[in-house]
Amino acid sequence: MMTSFSPEIVLLNIIKKCRDQLLEDILNENPVLYATLYSNKDSELYRIYQERYDLIWLKSHWDLISEYITVHKLSAVQKGQLLSQFAKWYCDFIECNHLNIFTKNENVCLMREMINLKIDTLESIIEFDKRCNDNMLRIETSFMKSLKIMNDKINNMKSERK
Repeated sequence: MMTSFSPEIVLLNIIKKCRDQLLEDILNENPVLYATLYSNKDSELYRIYQERYDLIWLKSHWDLISEYITVHKLSAVQKGQLLSQFAKWYCDFIECNHLNIFTKNENVCLMREMINLKIDTLESIIEFDKRCNDNMLRIETSFMKSLKIMNDKINNMKSERK
């Protein structure tokens, strides 16, 4: 018996899976999520971590939709219905008032590319910040080492004078 295709039901199942994953990330202390939760809330990096996790989570919806389309070999009409339903949900989710830009399949693909690009950009910013912090730590360590060496030399010179 062939079941009828309902883009609404498919999308609801995908949304449920992604929310389940969000709970799993919380329960399993996912490092990407916890980097956000435990960073300084007053810093710009906190906002970047938060936005990165949000985008990764939103992208997981797209990934599951793409997988569903491939596995179930949807027709062009079914694919269009599902992508349109996703675009409507996504716009509601982000409180977008310009739904008409996301109602065509190619615009949904563009939306996916924009999400991927933004995730990559945020990860680059986070990596740059990490490298800056690592370099700052190296400089501080080098300064402390130089200061220690200089103090030892001063102490040696003082002891030789006595």
